[in-house]
Amino acid sequence: METSLEINKLPFLFSGKHRAFPITDDSMTPLHKGSIIVCKFIESPAEIMDGGTYVLVKNRENIVYKRIKRHPDKVDTIILDSDNRFYLSYEVKLAEIVEVWEFVCSLNINLYKPEELNMGSVMKMLRELKVEIRPIG
Repeated sequence: METSLEINKLPFLFSGKHRAFPITDDSMTPLHKGSIIVCKFIESPAEIMDGGTYVLVKNRENIVYKRIKRHPDKVDTIILDSDNRFYLSYEVKLAEIVEVWEFVCSLNINLYKPEELNMGSVMKMLRELKVEIRPIG
């Protein structure tokens, strides 16, 4: 039975440019391979909030999702941390970063069995929300 429920956009995607990134590893628990994160474009690295999580694009092959900390001694450098302590922190110069995307929400589609999930409908929903999809890694 079909209803006449109103279709709404998610309120946190009200303005700005958004992109979806599939998670390809386990460095940012509790997100795991197969999850999708939605992020908002940040105009300048100066807008990065200490302790927030971001997708950083250095080039087409070097895209990471990490927790960011300001370097205590170097203004032009940030520290990238993984929430999974198995992975070591490392430093990146701000000048090396081409794009910054701030984490907005995640879709934990890996909680479903493959036969329960229609990836086409997930991608369609993201496109309807005008969220661009781009791989990490």
